[in-house]
Amino acid sequence: MNRDLTEYLQRQLALGRQRLRKYVASSNGRVYPQRYIFVKTKRYIADFLDEKEGKRWVIIPGLRGTGKTTILAQTYYYLYKEHRDDINLIYFSLDEATETLGRSLVEVLNEYERLVGQSYEALTKPTFILIDEVQSDAAWAAVLKSLNERAQNVFILCSGSSAVHLQDTADVAGRRAAVERLFPMNFCEFEMVKNDIYPDKGLKKLIVDAMYGSSNAQECHSRLVALQLRVDQYWAKVDRSHWKYYLAIGGLPFVLSERSFADVSDAVLSNMDKVINRDLQQLGKFTPETITAIKRLLYILAESDAISDRKMGELIGVNRITLANIYDALVKAEVLIRIHPNGRQTTVTKKPSKYLFMSSVIRASFFYIAGSTETYHAREGRLLEDVAALNFYRTFGALQHGEVVYDSTKGSADFILKDGVSQIAIEVGRGEKTTRQVDATMKRVRCKYGLTVSATPLSLSSAKDSVMIPWDFFALS
Repeated sequence: MNRDLTEYLQRQLALGRQRLRKYVASSNGRVYPQRYIFVKTKRYIADFLDEKEGKRWVIIPGLRGTGKTTILAQTYYYLYKEHRDDINLIYFSLDEATETLGRSLVEVLNEYERLVGQSYEALTKPTFILIDEVQSDAAWAAVLKSLNERAQNVFILCSGSSAVHLQDTADVAGRRAAVERLFPMNFCEFEMVKNDIYPDKGLKKLIVDAMYGSSNAQECHSRLVALQLRVDQYWAKVDRSHWKYYLAIGGLPFVLSERSFADVSDAVLSNMDKVINRDLQQLGKFTPETITAIKRLLYILAESDAISDRKMGELIGVNRITLANIYDALVKAEVLIRIHPNGRQTTVTKKPSKYLFMSSVIRASFFYIAGSTETYHAREGRLLEDVAALNFYRTFGALQHGEVVYDSTKGSADFILKDGVSQIAIEVGRGEKTTRQVDATMKRVRCKYGLTVSATPLSLSSAKDSVMIPWDFFALS
């Protein structure tokens, strides 16, 4: 008998609530709000308990620090409170079993089956198995696929880093699982989690539909004007200084309790070390020298716009193939968002991609360590680009619905949204701006209209082909 594994699982069963409490409530007893992904998870659970057709295996991938463990903890507490005596329930973090005990996922599941006292196939109670850091065992997908196929009364909820790696492996496992990606928080999620200010239900969709789904600029402007009161009512509840706090700190929930920005920076960069040294190694084997080069690359990107592969390779001391592998791994781990240059394929290959950070908090932490000599205003502009890129990625890229590229011509718009046959030129920035940059892009690229996101009040351009959108609106989308 494996006494070490037996005792480990006994502790998980006996102390699960105590162990997970810090993820569902603060030390003073404040219960943390539930993000939308938790609501979706509850729907899967309800269908399972009602014996409806649906997914019995849910995977939550995402960048370290986005709150995956919190979702598992909230699910655990919900199940314990609502169904305590009617179910079997366990939570464990697989990295503990693999790294500390040297045990595989198969061994953990087999021992849990023994403790339950029934085979998985013959379970009389609905059984919920919550697994964190599931990527710690390379065979996790095949193991869970087998369990999912043979055990009809088992619901599996697992989470882990290396988002694309998890999803690709789940696909190899037979598309048995539902994949619900967890992103860094947007501004409304930040206000909800940090300050108990809840979004206006349905407002986000209306803003998104107006900005990207209108037939022309005049329609876009009219639809947004109709939403002005609801936007103003939301901001009447919010301290406006929270916006700059969000840019530098608010996107990653695991740092919200830190006391100073120095502590935030230390925590974020320590988190990046784990991503580089653990998660990236699962996406592609890198030498110790390359690991050091990856850290250097992130510092450079924090201060840069698009930079050629040749120049970046020279700066960090790697060849083009290694550099391509590094970029690919950082994108798959959801540290970076890749924005391709606009143009024909032959033109695109000659232009560098633009890499923005999945969370502006990561860039802000590199700024702090680097001691940038740039003005805050210049740095704020880059943080705003990160916020915009995350918005586009969540709305379009991650759903494979539309594509966002950038215009590499000097003096042009930051982004071009391609959605089917239509295109929208988009510029983002701090302070008040004109439509000059989107106008420059629209002269070369056929767009249905342009959007300029800045401090300029909501208005329609004199040519009636573009709209100035204040951050008040964009932050709620």
